[in-house]
Amino acid sequence: MSSSPNHYKIVMLGNSGVGKTALVERVTNDIFVDAHVPTVGAQYVSLNLEINNQQITLEFWDTAGQEVFRSLVGFYARDAKGIFILFDLTDNQSFLDLKQWIQFANDQAPEAAIIVFGNKIDLDDQRKVDSEKLADFAAKEGITFFEGSAKTGQAVQDAVEKMAELVMASNKTTQSAISIDKPDAKKKSKCC
Repeated sequence: MSSSPNHYKIVMLGNSGVGKTALVERVTNDIFVDAHVPTVGAQYVSLNLEINNQQITLEFWDTAGQEVFRSLVGFYARDAKGIFILFDLTDNQSFLDLKQWIQFANDQAPEAAIIVFGNKIDLDDQRKVDSEKLADFAAKEGITFFEGSAKTGQAVQDAVEKMAELVMASNKTTQSAISIDKPDAKKKSKCC
């Protein structure tokens, strides 16, 4: 996958139950599936978008959040151009685990753009992680974050568009950094 310059591998990371699969379903099918069945390994789905008058494809890899699958998740995260790290705004432990997920993402795909997505903002009365705490964390880590809901769709489109912009900008930077030395045609060499 991701062989075309306009195809970008995007991996979903985070603890089990934070809403990775629900976010992918919202992004790709504009639906919310309430039943939680833990992902085993990874699932793949693509989304075609137009960003800045350019057609691109984001290839979403929805990964398992359980610790038992961590080595397998690492395999899927390698060579990702973008990584969404999700946590549940109603689950403080999933917030505390963000630092580990960020380190994991940086180890597996050091060049990937990272966006943290605080999910389940629709459950505001059960919220455990406040906006200020998240903003402080994101500032310290130097990462982009969104608060939203896979259930209602709040902030989902904005987060996906931001990810698309980040991976496209990163791709342009990478392409401009690559140069191929061509032999100077004017030079002639003599033999013997």
